[in-house]
Amino acid sequence: MIGLKRALFGIGLAGLALGAAVIVLVASSDHESGKTTTLILGPFVGWSFIGIGLFAWWRRPENRVGALMTAVGFAFFLGGVSDANDSLLFGIGVLVGAVWAAVIVHMLLAFPSGRLEGRWPRALVTAAYALTFAIPLAIMLFRENPDPSAHNTPDNPFFARAVANRYWAHFFGRGIVDPLDDMRVTNPPSNPELLDALAKELVDSKFSLKHLVKVICKSRTYQLSSAPNDFNKHDKQTYARFYPRRMSAEVLYDAVSLVTNTPAAFGGLPADKHAPNRAIMLPDEGFASYFLDVFGRPQRISACECERVSEANLAQALHLLNSQEIQDKLARANGRAD
Repeated sequence: MIGLKRALFGIGLAGLALGAAVIVLVASSDHESGKTTTLILGPFVGWSFIGIGLFAWWRRPENRVGALMTAVGFAFFLGGVSDANDSLLFGIGVLVGAVWAAVIVHMLLAFPSGRLEGRWPRALVTAAYALTFAIPLAIMLFRENPDPSAHNTPDNPFFARAVANRYWAHFFGRGIVDPLDDMRVTNPPSNPELLDALAKELVDSKFSLKHLVKVICKSRTYQLSSAPNDFNKHDKQTYARFYPRRMSAEVLYDAVSLVTNTPAAFGGLPADKHAPNRAIMLPDEGFASYFLDVFGRPQRISACECERVSEANLAQALHLLNSQEIQDKLARANGRAD
């Protein structure tokens, strides 16, 4: 009995560890679909089956129902690794993602003794296990890979509009559809004709982004003054004037470096003449800089454009006024302020 208790205790610890690992994998995953549901429902279902199963296993060791309930919890957690970014873990999760359903079938057909009796129950359970493995494996092996160029075809009604809206927002600070990533029918564009015209320009130019940029920048709308008058001073969405906006974090950092005549320096970059010497040239967000973070550099935790923050706050003002970084730039020998 003591040996059984130790074994069940070890299985319980393994279940806790597996559940915690899956939670970490899902929380750090780039897969946004169903993420919140998995984080809330997954631990509750998995640990509930493991806990109740271990208790039943301890009370009646000769009955296999407790062991099967514990197996349901472990199988449920193993299916959760399909949300991992790692391709191997993703494949494992997809392959065993439905095994918990087969274990439940096994448990129900074996109730109450936990043993299958008769030829048909054994055949059904065998078929259930085989299908839960065979169907995901067949889908992984034989499904056709989508054509990566299929999205940017003239027949696609969404791609050209989404790109045109994103580029418009880049130059004007606000998309024709706003928020930028909310392209639902229930969030219509402020100027549908303009969005359709830009999308048509993109399609007619064979999806030339340079042509789209040229069209936007040569437009009268882009060249309007930002100084308001009596007719457009309250305008917020019809682009009757240019809306002033703060520089992005990288551009502002480079501007401060240029004004003070102090080169930018980031750890982890090569030191030769070809190394990036401006914040705008950094390959990703992995280079530490409090200046860039406090002025709204996105962390790339999700794919949403809303991660980049352009609003002013007190931390930004304090950093420009009395941070050691700004003081060092001003006091640098041979700098512009020297």
